[in-house]
Amino acid sequence: MPIWSVGLLSCVPFLAFAVIQRRKRDWAVFAAYLAVTVALITTARLVNSNSVWVSVAGLLIIALGICAAIHACILFRPGRAQPSRAEAAWRRNQEVMQGARNRIERRNHARHIVQTDPALARELRIGRPDLPRGFDDGGLVDVNRVPGAVLAAQLGLTQQEVTNVIAPVTSSAGSPAQMTCATKGRCRQVGSMSSAT
Repeated sequence: MPIWSVGLLSCVPFLAFAVIQRRKRDWAVFAAYLAVTVALITTARLVNSNSVWVSVAGLLIIALGICAAIHACILFRPGRAQPSRAEAAWRRNQEVMQGARNRIERRNHARHIVQTDPALARELRIGRPDLPRGFDDGGLVDVNRVPGAVLAAQLGLTQQEVTNVIAPVTSSAGSPAQMTCATKGRCRQVGSMSSAT
């Protein structure tokens, strides 16, 4: 593209590369090519058409196009598009960490609903992965209401641990049931509700 446009579109490949890579230095390269192109075009239009500077500006635009084409070939060469293993691992880790942060935020929001509006929590089926629902509670499980198989599958409990969790719930069947939500991990007391993070 830089050669076909006689250097006038020399910044376009670097715009594409900056959008793909999302790094500040790639945006800086794009901005530099754009600034030089605009400066050369402006200079060529402002000087007298009989002046030698028009020829100089034209040659500089052509040189810019050739340099941009070589630079673009280096950036987009086969094998170059693949990030290094370390960079790919870092990006993957960042995505996983952001996903974990999002789940924690969703769990905190769901816990807040459970504490402040239990009727809404039941309507949204918070902590009930065994039922169809549209609300994402971040993986909470209501240990007082889900079947034992869900406890084992969602929380990674052994059969003995499932029995230990279900036994107190079934023995207190006469008392009003509270929503007790948990996820894999350590437990902490939150008001009258026990939850795990």
